[in-house]
Amino acid sequence: MSLRDIVIKVFLMLPEILQLRIRQLMYTLGIRFLRLNRRWRYLLPKTVRSHIWPGQPEWKDPRDLFVQKSKVGERVRRYSADDAVYWIAPAKIVWVTASKAFDIREHKGRVVGGDWDKLVLKFEDLDIYRSFMERSSTGEPWSELPYYRSTLAAIESGVPLWNCKTREDLDRRCVMLDSLLYEIKTKGYKTQLVLEKEKCRILDPEDEITVNIGRHGDLLFSNGRHRLSCAKIAGVRSVPVKITVRHAEWEEFKRQIYSYVERNKGAVYAPLTHIDLQSIPSHHSHQRFEIIRNNIGQGSQTLLDIGAHWGYFCHKFEEEGYKCFAVEQDGEHLYFMRKLRRAENKEFAIISDSILDMGEKGSLEYDVVLALAIFHHFLKTERLFNKLKTLLGNLHCNEVFFLPHAYNDPQMAGAFVNFTPEQFVQFILENSRLTEYKLIGHCEGGRPLYKLWR
Repeated sequence: MSLRDIVIKVFLMLPEILQLRIRQLMYTLGIRFLRLNRRWRYLLPKTVRSHIWPGQPEWKDPRDLFVQKSKVGERVRRYSADDAVYWIAPAKIVWVTASKAFDIREHKGRVVGGDWDKLVLKFEDLDIYRSFMERSSTGEPWSELPYYRSTLAAIESGVPLWNCKTREDLDRRCVMLDSLLYEIKTKGYKTQLVLEKEKCRILDPEDEITVNIGRHGDLLFSNGRHRLSCAKIAGVRSVPVKITVRHAEWEEFKRQIYSYVERNKGAVYAPLTHIDLQSIPSHHSHQRFEIIRNNIGQGSQTLLDIGAHWGYFCHKFEEEGYKCFAVEQDGEHLYFMRKLRRAENKEFAIISDSILDMGEKGSLEYDVVLALAIFHHFLKTERLFNKLKTLLGNLHCNEVFFLPHAYNDPQMAGAFVNFTPEQFVQFILENSRLTEYKLIGHCEGGRPLYKLWR
């Protein structure tokens, strides 16, 4: 073991906060720190933050943005700190940032307007992905694949790519790519932080897969094409990514959400699933979804969410393979639901009609129905109560997941009728085709969650 390897090993055994202080000190003194792969790597304090403290950031509101002058004197908006690593399914990255290049070391956290986010090129149409796919499925030699030919053409024209200046360099790189795919297939995908500890050498924590966020919320690939190609082909469930830039129109949409949060007790109703919105507080956690998913019957294909709000359950269950339908009447909720559906490229149907009016028009046939803290609104007047009974009679489904209101809820004062949770369950059974029920868990605040089925 060389002296350099010993120094690195000892350094990595130090407490992480001490590692950070040493790196900051060496940077301050202007010392070049550690030569890696024949290149000098500079580990700046801001860069190190995500390396030492990985995970979700604190909730960012618009005040976290500040105006900064760029090197050419233009005024740009960017986040003061944006070092979070997000784990996402590789399939969520469909499109490429095709018209403009953003480097995370220079552009991280910036908010940029313009047309750079147009959806013109899919990731799976890139030479590297198509070459990896053919290499993996047929064993075709690299020299016969588009990636090799295009890279070799650039090298021969005097443009080095990926530190390759000769055909021999490219051949060695292709051997390394085969090893990369094999390692990801057999050992899974690992962050730079994990690889640093395993390989006992300093790696750049910014060197993850990076994405940009377009005006509609699309995750547009930016950097790390070889690793993302391997992850997609290997069937990896999730990969770590960092965000480089966000579109100005996406930031405006986030401001609208922040405004809603300030008007509604500092939180949205249910968790937001988009990676750039996950840190926004919510009144409910993922607990209800987990309980329902663990108790849902096999063979179900369609799901109806009554009072869907911003569509949280449709987002989650569409990822589980269900064809989902969201019923919501509130105009503001519909606006955010449609925007979030587009941001996540989901396909669930949004129905803006009254569920009670739908129930009067005929039978409603769905495998699964979610009625979470919604039916009690129909107990407040005799007219709504009778419509609820009609709805239950026309509801043709295999199972209903029911979350009742709190019996002593102040909003039920003066209601036409009020039920305890058990009384409400019996009322549903008596007025529907459902015959059995079971208490399957308790949600926030101790409220019971029931499954009813036939």
